[in-house]
Amino acid sequence: GDRGGLESGWSNFVYDNNLEEGDVCAFELINNKKKVLILKVIIFRVVEETTPLKLSRTGRS
Repeated sequence: GDRGGLESGWSNFVYDNNLEEGDVCAFELINNKKKVLILKVIIFRVVEETTPLKLSRTGRS
């Protein structure tokens, strides 16, 4: 069957979207007609640092 891929544009995609190691991309196929591939992309960013919640006087956040 026909095969598609992101090989030729992957480095541009990474650069344009400022992807970092640990980021996750979810791809949803929207259209694959007439050799035109359309994908919806959701990027989940890696979080390097988290800020803990401040505690109130009772010790609860």
